[in-house]
Amino acid sequence: MGANTGSELNPSTLREAAQWFARINDEAVDSATTAEWQRWLESSAENRRAWSKVEAIDNQIRAVNTPPARSALNAPAISRRRMLKTLAVFAIGTPLTARLGWQLSEPLRADFSTGTGEIKQHRLADGTDLWLNTDSAVKLRFTPESRRIELLSGEIAIQTGKDSRPLTVKTAHGVLQPLGTRFNVHQQRDGVELQVYQGRVAIKPAESEEVRIITAGNKARFNRHEVSHSSAADQTRAKWTQGLLVTDGLTLKQVVDQLARYRHGYLGIDDEVADLRLVGAFPLQESDSVLAALEQSLPIKVVRLTPWWVKIQPLQK
Repeated sequence: MGANTGSELNPSTLREAAQWFARINDEAVDSATTAEWQRWLESSAENRRAWSKVEAIDNQIRAVNTPPARSALNAPAISRRRMLKTLAVFAIGTPLTARLGWQLSEPLRADFSTGTGEIKQHRLADGTDLWLNTDSAVKLRFTPESRRIELLSGEIAIQTGKDSRPLTVKTAHGVLQPLGTRFNVHQQRDGVELQVYQGRVAIKPAESEEVRIITAGNKARFNRHEVSHSSAADQTRAKWTQGLLVTDGLTLKQVVDQLARYRHGYLGIDDEVADLRLVGAFPLQESDSVLAALEQSLPIKVVRLTPWWVKIQPLQK
């Protein structure tokens, strides 16, 4: 049977699929939303065809190597959700090749960015080493008086260079000022997690006068209003810069949640096996191989409804 095109799909179903795609790819998606989406997806073949169509549109847009397309794909979550919903409307009765020529508005221009599954390292002009994790973007502003790195989305690791100009890292929730250091910053919707491995980093929330110093070997979480109490840093957390997820007693759900960041589509896990514990090191950019290895060593099975919908279930279910 030939592949279904957008014109063969009910327009309202295609719009629903785009809306679900945007919600599921939101970093803040919760388990209730995921379960509701699964029920929608499994309720009809038409829904599954529409989901596959939206996935295909997203993948083809990602393949377009133009600044507007790259800019849109690296936009914050709210802008990208809007773009995906718009794509569903264009998918109805409009040739995809024509849509790809359409100049997407540039919601945000980043100096450095990564797509889903990518990890990149950059040496900056001041000697600072900057790593970008999957689906991340930064903007730089270096002047004769100062240096600023703005984390637009995602996660970065920094090893500061030797330069007399003050360095700041701006996030959506506040500003960091490192003092000769190596550290990791992960920006999420509800806050930012900072892990300090060398030196010190000062945190200044955007809407607070508080300044908190986090020293080497510690981590803290902050939002626009406050800084949480610091605790011991996860010394293996920054192994992502080497493409590795190192687990030392992490649950299977925690591992799956991390692997999902490096894949398109949905990767989920049944509650019955979510608490299985793992010890080891896994390649973040080879999640299919990791899932195959886990299936061989744990009482689980990996169910693939489509190439972009994968769920881990108990072996006997």
